Formats: sequence, structure tokens, C-alpha cells
Amino acid sequence: MVFRAEGRARTRNQIQLTRLIMATGDPIEAAASAPRSWTGQAPCAPAAPSTTCANLRHLSQPHAHLTDVADLHDRIRTVVAAA
Repeated sequence: MVFRAEGRARTRNQIQLTRLIMATGDPIEAAASAPRSWTGQAPCAPAAPSTTCANLRHLSQPHAHLTDVADLHDRIRTVVAAA
């Protein structure tokens, strides 16, 4: 159980870091720092509030023309929909 809680905390911290990097204007680095564990089977809700993920998706929208950011945007959309 402790490992699961640590994993959630780590994912939550990664999401917050990704949001910060995206907000400061480095979308490529933000996409690279996003949690790789996000899949349709691993919803965002247990790791962080879905509003946090939705906010990251909103921040990534203006940069969705970049391939890495578009991939991140799609992963966030999948995760938020699964939550």
C-alpha cells in the first residue's frame, strides 16, 4: 500500500511540474516531463484531481500544433475522459 501512495504522490508531483513548465512557456520540455504512466487504463483521478489534468490540457491547447504537445494533449484527453 505504501508503494501505491508513493506512486500517486510522484505522479501528482510530475503533473504539477508539467503544468508549471507549460505555464512558463516551454511546451516541448513540459511534454517531455509529463507522467509516462498515463494511459486509458490509468485514470488521472487517483493520482491528482481531474481539474488539475484538465488545467494542464487547457494550458497545452495553444501548443497542440507541436507533435510532442499534441501527443500529451491527446493523452490528457483520454485520461480525463476515463476519470
